[in-house]
Amino acid sequence: MQFGRVKEEVVLNEKIGKLKNKRLFLVEVLDINLNSTGKSEVMIDFVGARVGDIVLFIKEGGSVQSILGDKEAPFIYGIIGIVDEVYREGRKWTQK
Repeated sequence: MQFGRVKEEVVLNEKIGKLKNKRLFLVEVLDINLNSTGKSEVMIDFVGARVGDIVLFIKEGGSVQSILGDKEAPFIYGIIGIVDEVYREGRKWTQK
């Protein structure tokens, strides 16, 4: 699992199978200190994230396929949580 920041919604005219009711986002990958790694990935949202949210995501195609209930789904990344707070080295970070 890793942290990310939702940057933009990705809108498709057509979606296949179980993706029809799911939202896609462009997510900036963050390091453990919530700093940008300079990478971004398109991710399927399972939790109702919004642009600007700090999220927790998985990078495991099999897990994403399992959550979707479709072992043929072509996704590797999935948003599985919205971060409210992070406690690290005695400091607390709170989602704004």
